[in-house]
Order: sequence, then C-alpha cells, then structure tokens
Amino acid sequence: MGIPLLLNIAAYPLLSSLESRDCGPCKEICSTFPCEHTECTDADYLQDKEEELRDCRLHKELWECFNSLKDPASTLKAEMSQETWGQHEIKFARCRCLIEKEETIQREIAEKEDRLLKEWEEFEENQREYWDQQDRWDYLEWLQEEEDRRWCEEQQSYDDELT
Repeated sequence: MGIPLLLNIAAYPLLSSLESRDCGPCKEICSTFPCEHTECTDADYLQDKEEELRDCRLHKELWECFNSLKDPASTLKAEMSQETWGQHEIKFARCRCLIEKEETIQREIAEKEDRLLKEWEEFEENQREYWDQQDRWDYLEWLQEEEDRRWCEEQQSYDDELT
C-alpha cells in the first residue's frame, strides 16, 4: 500500500509543506510524510501531485499530451516542440501506472476521507460535551453566586434591622 511512512520532505517539498497538509482536527502536523492523514501514499500519485503543485499549467499539459495518445486524429504532438513533447513523454509511464492503479488510489482516498470525517465528528462531539459540561459548570457557578448574593442581602437586611 504505497510507500512506508518516512520523512520525504526532500522528495515532496510542496506536498509536505505545512500549507499543503491537513493532519486532522486540532492536531499538530505529523512529523512524517506521507503520514496517516495523507490522502494517498502511492509514490506515483504523490509525484504527480507534487508536479501539479509545482506547475499546474505544465501538469495539465502533461495529461493532455498523454490523453492525446488515445486519439489517432490528435495533432497535439505535431503542434509542440520535440523537446517539450519529450519532457512529457518520459512521464507517460507514470501516467499509465496511475490509470492502472486508479481504482486502488480512489479507494485509499475514500478510506482516508471517511476516517478524517469520523475524526472531525468525534472532535465536534467532544467539543459539544465539553461545552455542555462547561455550561453546567457555569450554571452551577451562577447559582452559587446568586445564593451568595441573596445571603449577603439577607445578612445586610438583618444587620440593618439590628441597627
């Protein structure tokens, strides 16, 4: 199932950056990458996403070139320089792997999304319980203050009657 949990900051500098990571509700960012919260740990998937973050336009062009191979009438290869096509062509093997593994990748992503959703639901429930408890404590504190205030008023009234 993908690559082991290792520190891959150098391999994926953009994906592993703080801005690109979501390690769940109220959690610090995990010290490893990919981590249990990474939507997919497949190396080809991670490399593809890293390239997409690095240059979205170039990434889109890569996939357009790859998909143009399916259309015999496509003129895309002829329209671009050999150098540009060559830069994309060396990545076609990874594109094919991603297509072949698409179902597995989508399943992993769905499982991670489900687990993250459950983490958020548990977090929200814990927050509700905390605030319900906090509300009870606030109410008890208010009751105590009211009781203390009434007692003081009664004492004052009693003292006033004595004088």
